[in-house]
Amino acid sequence: MKLKQLLSELSFVENIILDTSFIHFAYENDAFDLINLEELCKEFKNLIIIKSMSKDFGIAGIRVGYGIMSEDRVGALLENGYLWNTSGIGEYFLRLYARENFFAEYNELRKNYIHKTQAFFLALAQIEQIKVYPSLANFALIELLDGSLSEDFVAKMLIKYGIYMRTCRDKIGLNGEFVRIASRKFEENEIMIEAMKDCFKG
Repeated sequence: MKLKQLLSELSFVENIILDTSFIHFAYENDAFDLINLEELCKEFKNLIIIKSMSKDFGIAGIRVGYGIMSEDRVGALLENGYLWNTSGIGEYFLRLYARENFFAEYNELRKNYIHKTQAFFLALAQIEQIKVYPSLANFALIELLDGSLSEDFVAKMLIKYGIYMRTCRDKIGLNGEFVRIASRKFEENEIMIEAMKDCFKG
């Protein structure tokens, strides 16, 4: 594993923070098994893994997350009072998350969503006016190949079809016109595909 090799080479660094936002949309194999990095904290005491449950479970408004680290680091945080208060809704979700069968049920839904998301990206890739870059998240980077400006394309998709996409004009390192599009429910993805095809016809 390249990450493990990198951590070994950075053993002299006091704190290595690994943000695993969106990792639930990534996978290890064709069975869409979840990538598990938590065990690395036992081997590398300088590693701190940050988990964004808001992103992993699609509950952005709740703002819930947690960190995984060595017992010594947890003890130091508790001793110094570094606890983040959660809202009532956040606490309710955490109680659901702690249920014995929660993750098994969620994992089945997660795999189904990944399957539909990858199918959505493959369908988008059939539109000749765009290039869809590979993604293991629930959103894809799309390059406009027909000469459209990203701002104009985003505005047209919003005004004519009610579909919001994000322009990537502010992203450093992208040469060309790019937008970012997120996968949603199957029916909504179908609507987005047809809308994009229609947009390019116009």
